[in-house]
Amino acid sequence: MTAEGEKLYQHIRIAYEHIRLAEREIMLEKDMQSGSIFVGTSETALYGLLLPVLKNFRAQYGEIKLRVGNYTTTQALAALNDGFVDFAIIVTPFDRTEKLDVTELKSFREIAVCGNAFSALCDRKVSLKELVSYPIVGFGHTKTYDYYAEQFSKYGLAFSPDIEVATMDQIVPMIENNLGVGFVPEFFLEGKKNVRKIDLIEQIPNRTICLVKRTDRPLSFAASRLEQELISSVLQ
Repeated sequence: MTAEGEKLYQHIRIAYEHIRLAEREIMLEKDMQSGSIFVGTSETALYGLLLPVLKNFRAQYGEIKLRVGNYTTTQALAALNDGFVDFAIIVTPFDRTEKLDVTELKSFREIAVCGNAFSALCDRKVSLKELVSYPIVGFGHTKTYDYYAEQFSKYGLAFSPDIEVATMDQIVPMIENNLGVGFVPEFFLEGKKNVRKIDLIEQIPNRTICLVKRTDRPLSFAASRLEQELISSVLQ
């Protein structure tokens, strides 16, 4: 073989090895024996839906690497648009665009709550007008803040938390320690003995946990399987 032929052969051999390895990777991914998934989610979506699905998924497909990013809704959408996550599991409201494929998964209710020191608010109907006279524990300027600001404004009231938190799981301990009143998803109260529900006169609309992916970026085999598991979980 000439020197030119040897050089060409080496290039072809390397290319062939790359193709063979790529084919093997694809076969392993199809068989769910390899691959990785990066999900961007909020705490509300994690506890309200995603966590038990991840548990079952991990039990079935232990070879798949899972990465879960804890984001606000805005951060999760930014990570999705920038290609950092495969899909996002977030809560309404958020801005929907033509580039986003949105699947609504689960509706849930958020309720007003307080600690034992505010028991005067319990076992009777309470208006939002009365509620705002108490210290409020809530988010700063996030989509959740915008949501409650909009709801309160319908009744000519301002939503202005006296104590601002960064995450949903900070609200319940502050309520338990009687730092104020607040709003949390109903499922956050499981096993909480020192948090009491406040029966509001006004109705706060339900919110929805959604799966959001990009229309211009197909999911990997593993991410597509997790998507199917999430959708199946709410149909059972």
